[in-house]
Amino acid sequence: MRYALILIAVFTVFAADFDLSKLDVENLYTYRLSEDGDRYTVERSLELTGDQITLSTLKKGDDGSTMRIEGRMKLDGSPIYSKSVDSNGNVVCSATYDYDREKVYFDKEGKKKTISLKENPLDGMTMEIAIGGMQVSRYECNGYSCERQGSAGMVVEKKGTETISVPAGTFTTVKTEHTFDGLLSLVIPTITYWHDIESGHCVRLKVGDTLKELVKVEKK
Repeated sequence: MRYALILIAVFTVFAADFDLSKLDVENLYTYRLSEDGDRYTVERSLELTGDQITLSTLKKGDDGSTMRIEGRMKLDGSPIYSKSVDSNGNVVCSATYDYDREKVYFDKEGKKKTISLKENPLDGMTMEIAIGGMQVSRYECNGYSCERQGSAGMVVEKKGTETISVPAGTFTTVKTEHTFDGLLSLVIPTITYWHDIESGHCVRLKVGDTLKELVKVEKK
């Protein structure tokens, strides 16, 4: 089962551009995805501790495989740390963000790499959450990928509000589109998100042939 690029990518933002202080962290959100013929569910929960949000995501495939993703981010959207763990408990990839030294430290299955931390970095794991608190209409950032151990320029734009129906219900959402700069725009399709205005959570995501929709919201 392939793992979507956007789920293992990190980014830094400014408080004026993102506000996650009102994000709903009291519920467990379960999504259903389809990717290249594979189907799987993702259960995501958040914990708020001081000025940080701890993320826990469990991806469960119909074939019995799992992928667990953990991470931390600040309330202004800035990523701190992320890692993905396979069915056997092995860390597949991790990323640590050092803002003092302006470095990002990647470790992909033992292969380590250090690169410069550019302005406004963004991580795919935190992207789905942070964009729900986006205050501006257009945002330029650098998307960091642990899988590729590198970064690329991105532009995020709000495309207005839409009321959509998904298995979990009907939601009034903010629609955003994410495009890559340069040659990557020729090989990576536009990423489109729909975030619930009330809770700030993603209720629909489309990238290439991958579609994710919210199927359940429940109290933790």
